[in-house]
Amino acid sequence: MGSTLSRIRDHNTLCKRLKFLADNFPDRELFIFYNHGIRDVYTSTQLFQLGGKFAALLRQKGFQRQDVIANALPNSPERVVTEVGIILAGCVAMNAPLLLADGSDFFEVAKKARCRAVVADLQDKGPASTLFLPYKGGALSSSKLFVDLNIDSAPELTSAINVFRDGDTKTLLEELRSCELDTVFEPCEPDDLVKVFTTSGSTGFSKLVSQTHDVAIHSWEGYVDFLETQAPVKELGNYGYYNDTALGWLVGFPFGTFVLGSKRVLSDMWSGDAQARSGAAMWEIIRTEKCRSSTIMPVNMYSILEHVRKTGDDSFRMSLSMVCGQPLRKKCFQEAFTISERLLVVYGLTEVGHTTGGILSEKQLDEVQDFFCGPVADHLSLQVVDKDEKECAAGKVGTVRVKGKTLFSGYFNQLEEKDPATTGQFSEDGWFDTNDNGYFDGKGSLYVIGRNNDVITYGACLVYPGWLEQKILAHPKVRDVCLVPVPHPVLHQDICACVLAAPDSQLTQDELKHFCAQICFSDGHEEKPLIPTYFMIMDQYPLTDTGKTSRKELRRLAAHKFGVQ
Repeated sequence: MGSTLSRIRDHNTLCKRLKFLADNFPDRELFIFYNHGIRDVYTSTQLFQLGGKFAALLRQKGFQRQDVIANALPNSPERVVTEVGIILAGCVAMNAPLLLADGSDFFEVAKKARCRAVVADLQDKGPASTLFLPYKGGALSSSKLFVDLNIDSAPELTSAINVFRDGDTKTLLEELRSCELDTVFEPCEPDDLVKVFTTSGSTGFSKLVSQTHDVAIHSWEGYVDFLETQAPVKELGNYGYYNDTALGWLVGFPFGTFVLGSKRVLSDMWSGDAQARSGAAMWEIIRTEKCRSSTIMPVNMYSILEHVRKTGDDSFRMSLSMVCGQPLRKKCFQEAFTISERLLVVYGLTEVGHTTGGILSEKQLDEVQDFFCGPVADHLSLQVVDKDEKECAAGKVGTVRVKGKTLFSGYFNQLEEKDPATTGQFSEDGWFDTNDNGYFDGKGSLYVIGRNNDVITYGACLVYPGWLEQKILAHPKVRDVCLVPVPHPVLHQDICACVLAAPDSQLTQDELKHFCAQICFSDGHEEKPLIPTYFMIMDQYPLTDTGKTSRKELRRLAAHKFGVQ
């Protein structure tokens, strides 16, 4: 890993890095996809050639350097090849959020980015075909790669690139393997845009965060420098790295593979088969590939741990596993040591990348509490401030702010010189408001307990969900809990606890009510104690497109079920 890293400054764009890997490590396995037990491998040479031919097709169609092209494909070889092709053509790859039935989430960001095309499967009866086929010009042919679009709400989105698997004609990958097109390789400049990430949209429509080649590479370089200070993990890049997160998300985007040539192992999610996300399937892939490291979302970590617990299949342990995406409880850390010798806990944002990080061993678990995120990265400055923007003392909760060389300068919007969403996010002296609540401990480690807009206004009190969730999580039958507000005409908001029960526990609402009644007493100023009035016991939480628990959807469900009119 180190020898490749040492030459980053000589090949300072993702295009040059991909060519460097193909020229110097032609047979290195970069991506390994698993589809129902079948291993599908893509080496440096294969990836560069297939991506370069797709780039040639883009150029033939008239796409030019810095054109924005959205990608709506799921984690799959097709997603990786088309993403590489967009990059090698000198274009800008953008994640395509397809969540709302009317497409307003995607069309909004497509308009702001002046997106020219979207890569999607129009053959399948899914979100992409539902959204885009009504806007196509002419009949849809399975042999036609480029489909014309005419969309009033996103006027510059004039093409859909139809990538499919089922049909009577060759698939895109089959066509690229057999055609005689010369590969296109646009060296690009370090300051050229390479990627536009969409935020999770927790406060409304997704916002856009753009990255240049230079920022993409050096953000990852700083992260690797951090990892290499941890003696036991210096050689992790030489082994399989399992990452189950979406390729379009910042944590899922394969910077490590494109920049360093690390081996990425993941599930092929083309068919959307829920079984591929089962704990048994994910653990089998990790064991088969002998992955030494991983990045796993908490919801999937729980699935793997439940499988290991039920089967006793704990004969293999990874060296290091990163668990990220939402505030984590100590209980999750403790259980995760069953499958990993060490845990990497990272707090990061699309707008800045990783901001804090700490590696824990089982012996260090007593030293940390719920929501531990580790010390601040060397290249950044973080502060926790109160409502008057004064720094908080250790242990006091406030708003987390950040500044540093990897911090973005503002949200991407090609329709306006400055995106309105940027206004108010930065202080006059350059601090970015993360909208997250947290505090520092006495040793300089950050703890993040949730977003500002998750705070529940309960009468005269502000209830931080993390504190009360921690108390409820102590119930032996509770696997996870998420508190959300319910509209109330007097209190403004009441409290609903959305609970995932431990496997086979037969948890009831009465048990929860009795348990919560003992958590705290009324302080004399409130008519009732600060505990949930309502409970929803659920099999699983609704998730955002990045795999996080969707508090926004939980709030909607709770308000619909319990809201006082």
